[in-house]
Amino acid sequence: MMKRKMILADSDDLFLKEISCYFMEHIPQFELTVFTKKEKLHQYLEQGGKADILLVDQCFGDTKLKMLTPDTTRIVMSMGAAPAEGFDTVKKYQKMESLANTVLFKYAE
Repeated sequence: MMKRKMILADSDDLFLKEISCYFMEHIPQFELTVFTKKEKLHQYLEQGGKADILLVDQCFGDTKLKMLTPDTTRIVMSMGAAPAEGFDTVKKYQKMESLANTVLFKYAE
């Protein structure tokens, strides 16, 4: 079975480490690509990088990112700010299990 691809991006190294470890352990059907810098994420996508799911911190969700990911399930992890246009929103700080389930549900839609 072909692995699906997921991009995780957050400037908080510790949070990113926690969430990526959780996803690798509990959702092994996804191959993860992780970014802590918006520029590196844009560069990756501009060079042809693809993902089925894009899960990013709210500060990463912008028009350029939306433009670079037309056929991707785009989800912003929010701490209460209004969602960026073209992105679904999940609460950033919640149980990892709930976060993962919500992400998979939005992808399935």
